[in-house]
Amino acid sequence: MQLSWIPNFLSTLRILLAFAFPFVQPQLRIPLLGLAFATEFFDGWLARKFRWTSASGQLLDPIADKLFTLAVGLTFIAANQLSVFQLIFISMRDLLAAGGFLFWFLMRQRNATLKDFRPQMAGKVTTAFQYLVFLDVAVFTRPHEPLILFTGLLSVVAAVIYSYNFRLTLR
Repeated sequence: MQLSWIPNFLSTLRILLAFAFPFVQPQLRIPLLGLAFATEFFDGWLARKFRWTSASGQLLDPIADKLFTLAVGLTFIAANQLSVFQLIFISMRDLLAAGGFLFWFLMRQRNATLKDFRPQMAGKVTTAFQYLVFLDVAVFTRPHEPLILFTGLLSVVAAVIYSYNFRLTLR
């Protein structure tokens, strides 16, 4: 039985969770964050471990990440639990990656493919800390500033690394 569909299913599930997040009761946000984090971890882990990678998965996973971050962030902004600045700060890597992908797509850079834009460890660590910020907000209703600061700095470092690698790829 072929199971290579599982990573893409998990990414798709995270997209569905992103659309559901703004509408769930506050007490359900913590389990939903946990489920989304599990899909984030296992989609990539399974794809790498069993070589179930695909071009659609390489596109679907970052889209799911950005949509989930946006949905959760906007939900917390609407509830006055997170500021717009805080969301932008902890999402610098996501904003840069989305902008870089849009540039690549619009310019049709033939010397680069989706495989050239691989996830970096700094990006993975940033994602984990973004989930910690969201969990912090869900539990305590306001984020702890040191966690925002650390996550934002990680996001900026990841953005610089992605920018550097993006420039190298397009040369």
